[in-house]
Amino acid sequence: MTYVERGEFGAGDGFEDDDYERVGISDRDARSWRRWAVEPIDAARWLKASVDDGLVAAQWRTAGVPPTDVRKWIDAGLTSTEAVQWHEMGVGPETALKERAAGRKPADHVNKNRLTLTVRSFRGQGKPRGLRADAVASAVPEDELDDALDEKLLGEYFSGTGTGISYLHIGWVGDDARPWRAAGMDALDARDWVELGFTVKEAVALELQGLGPAQVLLAWTRAGIPPDEMAQWCGAGLTIEEALAQRAAGVTAEQAAVMRSLRQSEQ
Repeated sequence: MTYVERGEFGAGDGFEDDDYERVGISDRDARSWRRWAVEPIDAARWLKASVDDGLVAAQWRTAGVPPTDVRKWIDAGLTSTEAVQWHEMGVGPETALKERAAGRKPADHVNKNRLTLTVRSFRGQGKPRGLRADAVASAVPEDELDDALDEKLLGEYFSGTGTGISYLHIGWVGDDARPWRAAGMDALDARDWVELGFTVKEAVALELQGLGPAQVLLAWTRAGIPPDEMAQWCGAGLTIEEALAQRAAGVTAEQAAVMRSLRQSEQ
């Protein structure tokens, strides 16, 4: 029975200095190995693998990495502390090596899993959100979600500002999201503007006036202008009153679209 099994910390059968000396470990060096309950024969194996500290060996052991495999971890640039962190997340050695090779650290893996759960939770709540329901319906398909988050997590989306993360929350990771994100627009608001037919510049201009997509929709529809026309009239630079006057004079939404296009080309 060893000192660990007896509950005696620091001495016991198989952990005496003589036992370490038999495998070539000095009295002074034996203290570290004894302190972390690394038996002499295992200490010799760790030393052969270029691990010369009892604590480090104990960490590798905790992470499920034996002396025979530790070199590939070390060569891959992983530390024993990082290996323990991966282990605490339930990630095995081989998966951890793949994650590390892809440039991800334990914290990134946690963030990715949290975001995946958030996206799935958000999708489950999306239908009652009215105008914003399509943001969920048009998100990345479920079977592609992990790959999409995997690809974008450490790049431009996960900026820590909250805006980029909001696009991950609804799974909007396509190129069409980039100009909206670059404008600092929250993803849900951006999707509302897209559904209403507004461009990024038009939406930004309206928000600078303190108007959100729901406010614009409500104001224009209350005035009697159909939702599928409001972006044309508004984009042409007309107020609600001006748009109503133009419609009363026989100007169509198609003609407003031409005025809008000309206005955009001049900007």
